[in-house]
Amino acid sequence: MSTTLRKSSNQAGFTLVEFALVIGLFTVVTLGVLAAYTHVTESERQRQLYSEISYVRKAVSTWASDGLLYYDGSGVCSIATHTTQSACTTANGTWSNNPGDLLNFGQIRASLPHPLESKATTGATTLADINPYGGDYVFVPATATEPRKWQLQVTNLPDGLQTLLDKNFSYQAKITMTWATGGTATFTIEE
Repeated sequence: MSTTLRKSSNQAGFTLVEFALVIGLFTVVTLGVLAAYTHVTESERQRQLYSEISYVRKAVSTWASDGLLYYDGSGVCSIATHTTQSACTTANGTWSNNPGDLLNFGQIRASLPHPLESKATTGATTLADINPYGGDYVFVPATATEPRKWQLQVTNLPDGLQTLLDKNFSYQAKITMTWATGGTATFTIEE
């Protein structure tokens, strides 16, 4: 008695080739999603960096030009709490709108957004580990010879960001950028 195996024509299931094809398609889709996510994440980091640099510049400009903020060496006095400049001066000391007198982030704290504002304590010349790349913002005050110029150093930036930063800030008047090895961009700003 001989037995022959017959192939049933109604067997259900996937062949190995079909299974490999599904796995391959899933891999391609996953890689595409990861690449898009990485691009979106990097674009968001860059946008945040540009915004934060602009916020610091605007805060210093407000302090230096508009006379909206006052510093007495121990804290900030704003026209919002003292109706006139003279009331603020009388209450706390001397009014100044010269960037040469701006010594630290604490002086412009009221004009900075959170989380920059929360790190900007009196006497702080560095906002540590806060930029989107895990580096610092370092404030370098103006000098006696150039009282209307000051610098903002941004550390721990990837090398590929140099061209993008230069492109985004080069069109702005009174701001220049230099790049140092190790990912430090220094913006020299003249008010």
